[in-house]
Amino acid sequence: MPGRGDIKAIGDFEPIVSEEIWNAVNSARGPSQAKSRKSASSDFPLRGTIRCSRCGYSLTASRSKGRSKHYAYYTCWNSDCKAVKVKQEVMESQYEVYLDSISIAEPILDLFEAAMLALWKDRNSSESKLRELANKNLLKATKRLEVLTDQFLDGHCDAEFFQSQKSRLEYQIETLEIQSGSNDVKDKPIQVVLNHGRNLFSDVRSTWNRMKPELRPAFASSLNPEGLLSDGVSLGTAEKPWFERLIPSSADDVIRLAVPTGFEPVSPP
Repeated sequence: MPGRGDIKAIGDFEPIVSEEIWNAVNSARGPSQAKSRKSASSDFPLRGTIRCSRCGYSLTASRSKGRSKHYAYYTCWNSDCKAVKVKQEVMESQYEVYLDSISIAEPILDLFEAAMLALWKDRNSSESKLRELANKNLLKATKRLEVLTDQFLDGHCDAEFFQSQKSRLEYQIETLEIQSGSNDVKDKPIQVVLNHGRNLFSDVRSTWNRMKPELRPAFASSLNPEGLLSDGVSLGTAEKPWFERLIPSSADDVIRLAVPTGFEPVSPP
């Protein structure tokens, strides 16, 4: 049985436009339009990320027809400037050189990973101690509630006292159950994250080249949300990528990641 929209028939009313115009409009506005926009974004992954160093406007990208073929350019779209016009392959080659410059050296990544694992281990140890203390206090509170209930049933305390102490102990037990049931901080998840970061940032050019074309515009934008500046010859930026600010650039910087004396997590009594 055909679904809705599967049946085509000539209506019994006067059409607003001719069949020829209707077919022409529908052929022009079909899925091919969306596909064309997606293709344009993939073809020019740096559009919107690179800005003109003279006027600050974002570069647009387009193809110009030459005598025998089309040539692709990144250009400043500010009509009062137009200082930058660079062939696509040249601009994207400059971008790959830039990606090489922001890759993190393996020795620095080794030191960073060791520091992160040490901090993660300290945190895990601290949380384990807190859970252990919560479990001990939970057993004590549960025992007190049992004793209180027995005293009430044996007539050693009145109902008002019993209800007030029971509510207090039940609230304490509920809180301690939450604390004692906290999930352990395991080594495996942080190691997975660190390995992924290493694969990503030890060779950013390779990461870029492995990436699907449709993902590159978002990746370029995420690396430099403020954009990169082009004078037509080279690329530069006034702001380091976020991960360069997060990951130290020297062994001394890695050492500073250690928690300063006096700021260690407070251990339970």
